[in-house]
Amino acid sequence: MRLGAVGVLILWTGWSGLCVAAETPLATAQSALEQWVQTRKTIAQTRADWQADRALLEQTLAMLERELDQVRTQHATVETNHAAIMAQRAELEALKQRYLAATQMVRARVAELEARVRRLEPVFPPPLRATIQPLLHRLPPEPPATNAPLTPRVLALVTLLNEVDKFQNAFSVAEETRPGPDGREHAVQVLYAGLGQAWFVNKTGNFAGVGVPGPDGWQWTRRDDLAPEVARAIRRYRNELPADFSRLPVQLP
Repeated sequence: MRLGAVGVLILWTGWSGLCVAAETPLATAQSALEQWVQTRKTIAQTRADWQADRALLEQTLAMLERELDQVRTQHATVETNHAAIMAQRAELEALKQRYLAATQMVRARVAELEARVRRLEPVFPPPLRATIQPLLHRLPPEPPATNAPLTPRVLALVTLLNEVDKFQNAFSVAEETRPGPDGREHAVQVLYAGLGQAWFVNKTGNFAGVGVPGPDGWQWTRRDDLAPEVARAIRRYRNELPADFSRLPVQLP
């Protein structure tokens, strides 16, 4: 009985080993099939994901290419603008240099005219001086060495020269005083022919003379014999007598 049990046990054990040995290739094949199916699924999923990613990548690439084209266009525009700006800058710099050179020329010319006006100042008669005195105050005392702004100097100089030119090209009468034979100052009327000649006479008609500009101012010469003609000329100037020729001597300076 004991032997039979042992024999059965041996037989069962042997049968189990045979079954295990018989099931091992099948399990391997089944496992390999499952892995193959899983691999196919993975490949299919990867392929599907790749197709989706490829479309997205193509869209992204197209967008990046458009942006790159825009950047290239902008870069070309910037380069063009930069070249234009540099050309304009060079033109402005050249214009600035011409302006500075012209300003220096104008400054030198203005200084020269101011100096000449200063030299002519003694020959400006009282009526003209009264008109231009505020303008004379605007002129620098030493024109070549001044750093005063140019524009107000030019305006003052142009206005002053216009007043001088107006006086130079017209007759004018002014009330002034002249030293008489008694050493006292006498009120006289002076008829100016521009800045080149003048005649004076007092109200009583017994004191008269002629004047011409000199280096240090006007020089006056007594000519009492001219009193009647000077008085008539002044009355004609004021329209108190009909127009006629006045015979007055002209004394060259």
